[in-house]
Amino acid sequence: MVLATGFSAWAALAGSRAAKAARSQVATLINAERPFLYLKIDEPGIELLEDGQLEIERSRIRYRICNAGKTPAFLYEVCEKFEVLDGSEPVVALNPYEDRGRLLPIGTVVNASEPYKVAANLIKEGKGFEMLTVWPAFTGKRVLFKGFVRYDDAFGRHYIYGFQASFSPPHRAWAFRGGEEHNYSREETVDEIPPHPRYSSQIRAA
Repeated sequence: MVLATGFSAWAALAGSRAAKAARSQVATLINAERPFLYLKIDEPGIELLEDGQLEIERSRIRYRICNAGKTPAFLYEVCEKFEVLDGSEPVVALNPYEDRGRLLPIGTVVNASEPYKVAANLIKEGKGFEMLTVWPAFTGKRVLFKGFVRYDDAFGRHYIYGFQASFSPPHRAWAFRGGEEHNYSREETVDEIPPHPRYSSQIRAA
């Protein structure tokens, strides 16, 4: 009886260790295969003339949300903010649990060969861009593009990718700026994500 009891305990311990190892292997596989999103800006959307003035007519930014991972990303929510700040104004990071974005149609998928393409008119959709129409356009001002993307993977896990870029007039290009509160990529649990204001209740599966 003692021998049988000892064997049962050993078998239970061995089974527990095997299950833990299996879970660890699954987690490692998911992390290795999961999608990783990043932002690629193709056209800056801000045209500068030789005298430093801003060209308004063609102020249309074009960018892509790309996937550097091995499996597809199922996009769920995208938030984009374009704003111009005076030099004295602080740069406030978006709060993805309060500053919500637009919901995308079910089935919006991004893989390595098919990015999600977006175009936006900075003058019409941005905040404070009218300040750039007064010469000299960029003196004492900061032009920001910030946002986040919520997405799922094929394994049912939820992620969020946040970004913030600042426009550099001398280089006529956007550059990512700010610390981890502005630029990040992390996993979320379904309990962390508040119901979107467009829905009366959370409809996503855990």
